[in-house]
Amino acid sequence: YGALNLGWRNKAFLDFTGRNDWSSTLPKQNRSFFYSSVSASLLADQYLPLPEQINLLKLRASYAEVGNDTDPYKTEKYYSTTNFAGSATMPTTLHNIDFKPEISSNFETGFDLRMLNNRLTLDATYYYNVTRNQIIDAPMDAATGYYRATINAGKVRNLGYELMLNAIPVKTRGFAWTTNLSWSKNENKIQELAEGMDENQLLSSIGTVSIIATRGGTTGDLWGYKLLRNEQ
Repeated sequence: YGALNLGWRNKAFLDFTGRNDWSSTLPKQNRSFFYSSVSASLLADQYLPLPEQINLLKLRASYAEVGNDTDPYKTEKYYSTTNFAGSATMPTTLHNIDFKPEISSNFETGFDLRMLNNRLTLDATYYYNVTRNQIIDAPMDAATGYYRATINAGKVRNLGYELMLNAIPVKTRGFAWTTNLSWSKNENKIQELAEGMDENQLLSSIGTVSIIATRGGTTGDLWGYKLLRNEQ
């Protein structure tokens, strides 16, 4: 891991990071993966003619990538032991000797505003995140001897907004009342799944309900069954 931090007259800042991971849960040829980030911030109140009630106005933006590995025992064929001595069970998920690490790319921008001797502050953020090369266990024909196969597939997008307001409405020598209000919104969308697939069950069913990923849906969609009824 490495980082480089640059500043100019304590008004403008530029930061770089780079990181390389080696994961034993990935195939040997893809075990090493690198990701980086860059961020910038500017104290705009030092350059703009703002009212004296404003103590700080900081603009910021960043772009970052984050790598991720997966659970062990997905790169080769492993057998599971049973309660009977000397016996083992066949795996039901087909291993993969060549899948890659997941990569998430995130863009974020926003501003920090402080007013009235720092008694009123506002933090606003917009972000856009895309995760690709997701490592998933996709369904396959049970006639092959496996129910699922470990593959790289899928592309998920998240975009959202975050607002945080801090205020000190009452402040005396011996007493201070601080209030914090926050609001956020996230829009999640599955843009791609494995080739030829329109849906993928993410978790085992609980009763008649399952979490199923569908193209155009979200990663938290619940699917289930109910009785079909008519007017009677």
